[in-house]
Amino acid sequence: MTAVEFAKAMDYDYSTIMRWLKDERVPGARFVEVSGQFGVWQIPETALTETVLPRPGRKRGTKKTGVKKATEPSANSLPFEPPATTAKPARKAREKKTRDKKTTKKTSPKK
Repeated sequence: MTAVEFAKAMDYDYSTIMRWLKDERVPGARFVEVSGQFGVWQIPETALTETVLPRPGRKRGTKKTGVKKATEPSANSLPFEPPATTAKPARKAREKKTRDKKTTKKTSPKK
């Protein structure tokens, strides 16, 4: 059977099945080149029962990068890290901009 037929039979999305095929999770599946870089996946019918479905969710043991463990603070250290610069330069006082409102005067027609 093909990857499309296998996806329908397993009730999974085609892109998920293609990822499984590339990761060699489907037993007995093989890629047969048709011409050049094009080819077809051939999957045996026994793969429907032999394929081990992955558990949903994040894999165990994987941690997000950038998370650091807190170290015990010593008596001399601060509970936070002081900023690199001690003071920011003061902002210049902004002058208030006044808008010149255009007034339109209605003139009455002269008689």
